[in-house]
Amino acid sequence: MRVLITSGGTREYIDDVRFISNISTGSTACVIAKTLAENNISVKMFCSVDAIKPEIEDIDLFETSFDLDQKLKDELGAYNYDFIIHMAAISDYTVDKTQGKLDSTQELSLKLIKNKKILPSLKGYSKNKDLKLIGFKLTSGADAEVVAQKVARVFNGGADFVVHNDLKKISKDLHPTTIYYGGEKILTGQSKQDLSDHLKDIILNRSL
Repeated sequence: MRVLITSGGTREYIDDVRFISNISTGSTACVIAKTLAENNISVKMFCSVDAIKPEIEDIDLFETSFDLDQKLKDELGAYNYDFIIHMAAISDYTVDKTQGKLDSTQELSLKLIKNKKILPSLKGYSKNKDLKLIGFKLTSGADAEVVAQKVARVFNGGADFVVHNDLKKISKDLHPTTIYYGGEKILTGQSKQDLSDHLKDIILNRSL
């Protein structure tokens, strides 16, 4: 089995030295990559430059959402992957960038432009038309109705499986997740390792 994982948060540059980003660290993706590799699954990762990197050999780096989109288009078009685990935290907005370095003595107003959603393009990029797509959705204090709506949007973008977690429920010791398939909850876990084991079983077709 061959799996491609995206990980970490994008940088969206304001000028040549400043950017906006998010709190994604890539730590969960590291646990998943390690678990898959230990089970003889071939893993390649696209990691953001700021993300934690797992101890696997095949890693490529990206900065912006545009960088990642181009890398995914090239990689999926050139090689056959069975699954893509799309965990990268893509900024919903990019910046109408200023060239050079802005003068820090002046006030600054940013114009944010809606970013392209990468997930709906992935199967179209893929050389393997049977590619399975695992998407992720993070919420923050959302109720069940909002979660259902947001998970449905990921399915509508072409995902075969959706992993949901909520920022308010994550702590040092707990990382609760729910995996959806066909719009229904199929698996839950309380740790990053639980999630990794569930995804490993899905990829090896032990859970369906």
